[in-house]
Amino acid sequence: LFRSEAFTKEMKAQNTWNDVTIVMVSEFARTLTGNTGKGSDHAWGSHYWITGGEVRGKQIIGAYPTTLDDGNLIFEPGIVIPSTPWDALWNGIAQWFGITNVNDLNELLPNRNKFASNLFNENQLYTTGSTPAAPTPTVPTPTAPTPPTPTALTPTSPTPPTSNTDCSDSP
Repeated sequence: LFRSEAFTKEMKAQNTWNDVTIVMVSEFARTLTGNTGKGSDHAWGSHYWITGGEVRGKQIIGAYPTTLDDGNLIFEPGIVIPSTPWDALWNGIAQWFGITNVNDLNELLPNRNKFASNLFNENQLYTTGSTPAAPTPTVPTPTAPTPPTPTALTPTSPTPPTSNTDCSDSP
């Protein structure tokens, strides 16, 4: 278990808290609805939690569905389509670390140009953001795929594992 209070106290005691950024991420998201095993299945949309001495806190950035039972970002069986790319957060963090050259950012985040209009910059994430935002790449922004309608889905049965290893992750 991550003990953020003790860690924060120690970093402040060492006068390094303003040099710290902590990003907490789930390795995968979960469906909104349960499965037959009274658990939930892997899904797509998730969230991040970021903290640190210079982090601009107490804000939610990105998009959140207006309703959890319908809408264009949710389809059966309770899968939420991500509205913010993985690269968005890391773009701003990289700038805070001093990586501001467009070529360097593109090398660090190779999918960055696919989401040019949806990237966070240092000034959005940090209170001391002073780095000018790197120029926005001049590539067309792709549109999100249209999620299938619930009637278009065909239920399938899971294929049993071919080895003796049980890979079930449902509670």
